[in-house]
Amino acid sequence: VAIFMKLINENGARWGWRDLGELAYASLDELKKVAAEHYPPALSAVADAESKTSQSIIINLHAFLGPLYRFYLDWSDAKATFSSGKQRAFSWIEWLNDDDHQDRTIVLQSNAKDKTAAVALIRAMMELQVAHIASLEFSESKTRSICYVLDELPQLGRLECLTTVLEVARSKGVMLMLAFQDIAQIRQIYPIGEDD
Repeated sequence: VAIFMKLINENGARWGWRDLGELAYASLDELKKVAAEHYPPALSAVADAESKTSQSIIINLHAFLGPLYRFYLDWSDAKATFSSGKQRAFSWIEWLNDDDHQDRTIVLQSNAKDKTAAVALIRAMMELQVAHIASLEFSESKTRSICYVLDELPQLGRLECLTTVLEVARSKGVMLMLAFQDIAQIRQIYPIGEDD
């Protein structure tokens, strides 16, 4: 919590993988400073470098932020702005809400090298977007045209949001195409009668 509070307090909404990655593997002394300044309740958990609690916190921090650290490494050399000078940032919600957005196609693809992290990120993005699509804030539309193509669907595992998007998306101008090698793959993840 202290790490995220530091990022939010110092950068508002303008922080990313690079910023999180730089803090993910901070030393215990650095984490103490972060906790003291941004989330004092966490200070007791990292106060003593020799305590099992502090060591456990560090181990868990590295284990759970490890996949995110991989994104930091992959994106650490990405430029912060486009050649036009525009900030290189992206908001799924702004993209969904902007019916006049020039770029209506976004391809999300996993990488065999970082499959676990990529799948987790794609699943999180889908859950976020579907929650917004299902909300009252996202109006119905006869002219909007957003198409999600989920290729190799079984690779993503069970997506709880699929039922929701199938129920509400059409009236909001959102289409969903599911691609897979064999229906048996889908039946393993979504048994007959469970999510017909």
